[in-house]
Amino acid sequence: PGAGVTFDGGEEFSLNLSGRIQIQWNYVDFDSDVAASDINSFDGRRARLDLKGHVWSEDNTYRLQTEFLFALGVIDAYIGWRFMNSDDHSLNLRLGLQKLRTGLQNDTDSAYMALPERSAASGTFGNLRATGALIEGQAFKTDNGGQLQYHVGAYNNGFAGGPNRGNNNPLGFPGNTDHNESDALNY
Repeated sequence: PGAGVTFDGGEEFSLNLSGRIQIQWNYVDFDSDVAASDINSFDGRRARLDLKGHVWSEDNTYRLQTEFLFALGVIDAYIGWRFMNSDDHSLNLRLGLQKLRTGLQNDTDSAYMALPERSAASGTFGNLRATGALIEGQAFKTDNGGQLQYHVGAYNNGFAGGPNRGNNNPLGFPGNTDHNESDALNY
């Protein structure tokens, strides 16, 4: 994917402005014994504008991502702080509206996916966004680049339809830890 346009103010400031439109072609070939015409169509999947960067230092990040295809709306709006960053360890905090970390396929931004759709399992159990806090990091890097990755979050439970800002929502606490044996699997 393209990198968009970046305004670079050094360590003090950066803004990357990018966007994407993803479409998919659908074709259904009905067998000759079915009395229906074949279906051949294009569908829009995503139309997004993404603003991200850092302010005051490279440890203070922000992101604002909007969706235009089905209805104008904000899908990501968060700020982040990197508290620790070394060759062996890192620790980050993100606050705001963000995608829940639910697995490698879902954690991969749609701009970097080979196909416009995720698996049915990821669509059912992942691809959720909520407002809350996420702590994530890496530790114990090995000689071949492997490392322990972890994250834990506290979010409102208005998951399926987007952020639910009502007062009666209990918090959800998703988390995960895994160890990658190679840096080729980092996400």
